[in-house]
Amino acid sequence: MSTTKELLQQLVRNGQFRCIPVSEWNVLTGKQRELLIRQARNTPPLTYSPVSLECKNLLRSYHAQGLLPGFHPEDFKDLTAFEADFLIRCAEDNRWLTEKSLFDYYRQTDIDTAPADPEQLSRI
Repeated sequence: MSTTKELLQQLVRNGQFRCIPVSEWNVLTGKQRELLIRQARNTPPLTYSPVSLECKNLLRSYHAQGLLPGFHPEDFKDLTAFEADFLIRCAEDNRWLTEKSLFDYYRQTDIDTAPADPEQLSRI
């Protein structure tokens, strides 16, 4: 990479770095910038993949329909593709199921992804 700007652009394209405003970048010291770039290089690709325009429009539509309780439109700018996919699944479930809040989905996801306890393992 010939410049830091090109390196950062490549890291953003790979989904290894989230876009930050120029004003935030300018506040960082040289060592802080180096640390941030080093951390970004160690981040797995696609971690911060940007949300496609199609997904953003779908989420806006779901929000307008009231299918994403607890989600605010100003949160769109910071979403990653993985987070958007999760919210789309929540909204689609909300369309057909009883009303659930975003907190209920997060709690259920935590339960579903928690390690199995001995009782669950014995039933398997």
